[in-house]
Amino acid sequence: FLPLVEEIMRTGRPKQWETAFAGTGQVLRMVSTPVEDCFVSMGFDVTPEHTRRRELEHALQRVTQATQAGGVGLWDWDLQTDEVHYSDEWKRQLGHEPGEIADTFEEWRSRVHPDDLDATMARVRAAVDDPAGKPRSVVCRLRHKDGTYRLILAQS
Repeated sequence: FLPLVEEIMRTGRPKQWETAFAGTGQVLRMVSTPVEDCFVSMGFDVTPEHTRRRELEHALQRVTQATQAGGVGLWDWDLQTDEVHYSDEWKRQLGHEPGEIADTFEEWRSRVHPDDLDATMARVRAAVDDPAGKPRSVVCRLRHKDGTYRLILAQS
């Protein structure tokens, strides 16, 4: 705590910091503002935020372990931001290391076998046009790093 107080007093600027109270599990987010030769601090209980973050991290670990054990590759496409994320397992199934494939829709589209592209894109458009509709699946060939094509079942 002392180094924090020294920094606040030395810089003369407000400082935001967090502290956990041993034995209680409580976490406070503090804002300390220097006022002449002392400082004023205000704290907010952020324990629920920390608990949720921990629960989400554990859930993500369990999902990651389950998908790896089951050999399931996942990809997620946020239609509002056009951001795509491919799981490491998805990339591995196509022979790539995590950093070798760009997280873009065009990356996926460029890997679809030319003979499968029209039908696959029609299924993608149908899913985009009716996102609340029944679950869909499509089988198409995707290009592996070695140049061959792998039969992939995609489900939404």
